Amino acid sequence: MPRIDRRAFLKTSAAASGVFGLNALGIRGAGATVPQFGGDIPGLGPLVLTAAENTGEELLALPEGFKYNVLIRNGDLMSDGRPFPSNADGMGAFEHRDGLVRLVCNHERRSGTPLGALAWDGRASGGTTTSTFDPRTRLLTESFVSSSGTIRNCAGGTTPWGTWLTCEETTDRYDKQHGYIFEVPADAPGEVAVEPLVNMGLHYPEAAVVDPRTGIVYITSDRGRCGTFRFVPDEYGNLAGSGRVQMLAIKGMPGYDTRSGQQTKVKLPVEWVDIDDPSNEDAYRADALYTYKQGLAKGGATFSRGEGAWYSRGSVFFACSNGGDALLGQIFELKLHNKDVQTLELIFESATEEAMGAPDNICVSPSGNNIIVCEDGSGAEYLHLLRRSANQVYRLAENRYPGQEGSEWAGACFSPDGKTLFANLQGASVMFAIWADDDRWASIR
Repeated sequence: MPRIDRRAFLKTSAAASGVFGLNALGIRGAGATVPQFGGDIPGLGPLVLTAAENTGEELLALPEGFKYNVLIRNGDLMSDGRPFPSNADGMGAFEHRDGLVRLVCNHERRSGTPLGALAWDGRASGGTTTSTFDPRTRLLTESFVSSSGTIRNCAGGTTPWGTWLTCEETTDRYDKQHGYIFEVPADAPGEVAVEPLVNMGLHYPEAAVVDPRTGIVYITSDRGRCGTFRFVPDEYGNLAGSGRVQMLAIKGMPGYDTRSGQQTKVKLPVEWVDIDDPSNEDAYRADALYTYKQGLAKGGATFSRGEGAWYSRGSVFFACSNGGDALLGQIFELKLHNKDVQTLELIFESATEEAMGAPDNICVSPSGNNIIVCEDGSGAEYLHLLRRSANQVYRLAENRYPGQEGSEWAGACFSPDGKTLFANLQGASVMFAIWADDDRWASIR
């Protein structure tokens, strides 16, 4: 995702917008929410520069005793004869046959030669790759292009029926209009010809995650001011079919603005407003906020640069990379009690660069107790561990890749058995597998 000057952004947004903050509820104290910053993960010690088990290169700093392998990187020849593409971004892990794991990875690329032979748009160079991971060796057994002809493929998300949703964070038009969500089957043996899920709408989509109980898809939007959306399909699992696009609103507070003046542990009642015209390509291309403005006119809430999202145990967690009083990022929990009665809660807001700058892709640990946060800030770049219960954030891994030390982290996700954490560095377009002995790993997962 492209970086912008966070400090020059949103300085007067809440005042200028004329919309509501928590002060409207009469429950907001003075000052921003200040998270506790614990530095090193308690009991694991400081991060130390560590050599990869399979290559011997010193690319990451991890707690002592943690290990990693370099799985694949930009230019490595894949099993389909193509080089592994640049700009590895969001990623999902799936159970595969014989105990193996499938990894479907986005590649955030723009115009150019398509990655594969079944491109949706012949002038678009983004798409996805799929890799098969052997948990016994913690290495890949195969990799190949699994979709092509899309662009700006960012966070995405997994579905409970074994597919990956890859989102185009753009308004660009080449041979075809972009800005759609596409579905890629994780078990496909090779490249598939993808088609846009037109009825899910055009809203500058970043991440898309599914509530497995209802089949509703929750979608973030990566714009400086944006909405949070959902697609309610008429048929469970049929995202190519008909359905409703809606935008999140705070009940009783039309036009609520989450970008500043918020406080953790406050539960805001949620309702959803219908978007009447969600897939108007001409209007969207002219104004990336076209869909958002429809929702805003009906009382929808405003967020700041929605990024990665993850479903876990009845909640959708999502990051806003420029939200908060310090413009350094927020993480929200949308509690899905059922499809009609829901609450939104701010669970983390960064107050200092030292704590975290610009949370991006996220995943929830298998235990549900921790959130792994990919940082896309400035300076040193970390994988962070956020303790949900205590609002404490710690450093899990540091990018020390020579020449790419400022590259953002992306694609964090756990293997289905919870024993391996996968993550990418986008600048180097390299994929890692990270693990540790079970007693040390228990505090992570």
